[in-house]
Amino acid sequence: MTKKTITLTESELRKFVANIAEEALNEIGYRGAALAQGANYNASIDNKNNNINAKNKMDKAQRLRLPALNQAISDNFDGLYMIFIETDRKSHMSYTVRFQLEEIIHSDMERFVMYGKIRIANENPKQGRIEYQFKSGKFYRVNFYGNGTIRRINPLEIDWETKDEVYRFLTFMSIYLYAIEDYENHVNVNGSTPSKKH
Repeated sequence: MTKKTITLTESELRKFVANIAEEALNEIGYRGAALAQGANYNASIDNKNNNINAKNKMDKAQRLRLPALNQAISDNFDGLYMIFIETDRKSHMSYTVRFQLEEIIHSDMERFVMYGKIRIANENPKQGRIEYQFKSGKFYRVNFYGNGTIRRINPLEIDWETKDEVYRFLTFMSIYLYAIEDYENHVNVNGSTPSKKH
């Protein structure tokens, strides 16, 4: 077998190295974020085997789940800014919804809810929430009420201006969910790791 030499310019080499570094950091990010959920699942299985220490591990992992996800997002998407177009269902008027992500406040296998600064039709910014549903593939501006109900106001279209960054973020969130399933599958196949008291 003969060796082949590939020549790259300095800019091509830098771009190649930067792409590999970004891919590695992304994987560290979503894998690290999913660890808390994986630890929780492992501990819940271990608890069924009457391990008294598993309860502490379950509780600790539950408390760390969203902070770990938000840290991974912050590391990979610092200051994530999204622009949407909202069309009112009643008036049929369209306007911009500009959103600066501060944190994810809810995440499960069906949807996630983002919290941050929201600016509707270039009015003064206020705090608001936007939900993304995996099944429908749609964003919604949402209101939460004290009794626990959620009201989806209108669906949002991703604006062309921030489309690439929004799709990159959605890819990250999807891979994060696959990482959770991967950890759970590993526990189901190989059994739980016994929890130790800290």
